[in-house]
Amino acid sequence: PGALRARDGGPFVNTAAPVVLYQMCKRGWFPSNIAYGACVYHIPHRTMRQSLTQTFQNSEVPVFTESWYTARETALVRMQSKVEASGSELVLGIGMEETVGVHGEHAIEFLAQGDGWTRRDDLAPLVPEADLTVAALMNSELKITSPYRNSRG
Repeated sequence: PGALRARDGGPFVNTAAPVVLYQMCKRGWFPSNIAYGACVYHIPHRTMRQSLTQTFQNSEVPVFTESWYTARETALVRMQSKVEASGSELVLGIGMEETVGVHGEHAIEFLAQGDGWTRRDDLAPLVPEADLTVAALMNSELKITSPYRNSRG
């Protein structure tokens, strides 16, 4: 009791699959937090002159490319700072989501998310042995259900 707690004494949170959580805990890695970083970036409008010079040309628009890279990098840096602040040593399951136009015209949003893990040498002995192969799970009485159900059935 109390061994599987976050650094602040509260319960830990994690988005990893149960098999991944078991395997990581068995090897001494404890989930420390869900790290995230967000960035909403407004891309400046081009002037009429800039638009006309590139009207019938297939060329890159540098201001859009630079804004895209800056927004993505900012979201990742913010996620990394949250990971470092929580004392995590490893990040797994990093996902990047990009949305355009939600915050208005010429605006992009990036959301970076990942699971932070911390090494704990006292954790591995607390985790019991389990056979999590598909065949073993099919033969056992264990039923794994998902909170996400099809709306039709």
